[in-house]
Amino acid sequence: MNDAPRTADHPAPTRTGTPHEPVAERATLHGLVAEQAGKSPSAVAVSGDDGHLTYTQLDTQANQIAHLLQDRGVRQEHLVGVCLPRTTHLPTTLLAILKTGAAYLPLDPDYPPARLQYM
Repeated sequence: MNDAPRTADHPAPTRTGTPHEPVAERATLHGLVAEQAGKSPSAVAVSGDDGHLTYTQLDTQANQIAHLLQDRGVRQEHLVGVCLPRTTHLPTTLLAILKTGAAYLPLDPDYPPARLQYM
């Protein structure tokens, strides 16, 4: 952070945007992805060895998983363990968890099963 004194030549930063912008929603990763899906629906959002997903596909699939998680009782401030390989399913699942208001704990699928069970 810049601790320089504020003067007429160097005023303090101000908030940009209009007062009617949904700042809280835009400040979230899932809000930004949804916004981008509206702007560039067919642009590639995620790619990996297993293929790619557009922003619309990513947002739609994350919404479906988020609803499933909520149906299973996942709520704000819950912690969800995620043990998935690095495929397009991983960011989709992480985004879904964030959409529920929960947090995620990444678990490495290469860990021994006993360690994963302990965690």
